[in-house]
Amino acid sequence: MVALGTGDSSGRNSPQPLVKFPITAAFLGPEGTYTHQAAYELFGEGAKYVAKNTISETYKSVSTASSPTFCVIPAENSIFGTVTETYDLLRGPEVGVETFIRGECQIGVRHCLVVRRGVKLEDITKIASHEQALGQCSQFISTHLPHATLSRATSTAAAARSLLEDQGDGWKQRAAICSRICIKLYAGLEIIWEGIQNSQNNYTRFFVLSAKGVTLPSPPPESPLGKLQRRALLRIALPATAAVTSTGTEPPITLSTVLPALLHPALFVNRIDRRPSLLCQPFHDYVYIELQAVATEKEDTGAGWAKALESVMAGVKVAVGTGEVVRLGTW
Repeated sequence: MVALGTGDSSGRNSPQPLVKFPITAAFLGPEGTYTHQAAYELFGEGAKYVAKNTISETYKSVSTASSPTFCVIPAENSIFGTVTETYDLLRGPEVGVETFIRGECQIGVRHCLVVRRGVKLEDITKIASHEQALGQCSQFISTHLPHATLSRATSTAAAARSLLEDQGDGWKQRAAICSRICIKLYAGLEIIWEGIQNSQNNYTRFFVLSAKGVTLPSPPPESPLGKLQRRALLRIALPATAAVTSTGTEPPITLSTVLPALLHPALFVNRIDRRPSLLCQPFHDYVYIELQAVATEKEDTGAGWAKALESVMAGVKVAVGTGEVVRLGTW
C-alpha cells in the first residue's frame, strides 16, 4: 500500500489522482468543505462524490450496503492538533479487520471570514464554523471580534450555508469561517477577510479508508509523488490489570514496556496519540502509534519496510502480553 501523496490547496505539488477505475468517495459535507477539496485532489473529476453530515457518518458509509468505495476524513491539523472524533472512530473493533486506512492527503488551509453581501466587520456579533476552524482562527477573533459569540457547526461549509438559511434579520450580525470555494458554491456570500488562520503554515491531514478487499493501486512510474510515505498505524490496548503467575503478580505492562519493541533501524515512530478505550476501567486507553519507514525512496520496492514492520509487530505483540495490537492500515 502506498500513500496517495500530498499537496496544498494552491495546487503546488498536488497529487495526480491514482485511482483509475470508477469510484465513489464519501466526504464530510456539504460541498465546499476542506474534506471535499481533499477528496477532489485525491480522486479527480472522474469520481462520484457523496457528501455526509458528520465525520462518523462519512466513516461508517464505507461499510454499508451499496457503500462508497472510499471515504476521506480529517485526521489532524498542524495548528489545532488531532481530530479526536476520527481517532475515536478508529477505536471500533471493525477497524483493522473489515475497514482499513489506505492512504492520506495533506492540503493547505486558508480560512476566510464570510458574510452575506452588505454585512461589515463591525456588524458581526456571532461567528459560526467547525470547532477546528474556530480554534485555528482564535487570534484573529480575539483581536478583531473579541465580543463575538462563537457557534459550532458540523462543518465549515455548513456554517457558510447557514448564513443564507437565516430568514429573519439575524444574518445581518452573523459571519462564518470557511474556505474560499464556498462563495462559489453559495451565491449571495462574500469574503470580508481572507487568510485569518493563526498561522500561514496551516495544513490538515486526511485519512482515506475503505472496506476489506478494496485497495488502491500503486502509483504509475510517471507519478509526481516523489518519495513514498510508507506508514502504518497501530492501535494498542495494554492489559488492564497486572498478570498473576505462580511466582506472584508481575509488574504492570505500561507504554514504557512497549516502546523498546518499536526500535528498528528501518523505521521510526512518527507520532503517538491516545484515546479512552471505553473497554473495562476508567483511564484505560488505546494508544495509537504511527510508524514510518526511514528509507522512502521511490525506487525502493518496499520489501525492507514490510519486513521491518512485521518484525516490529511481532515484538510489540510479545511486549503487550495479554493486551491487543491491531494494524489499522498500511500505506
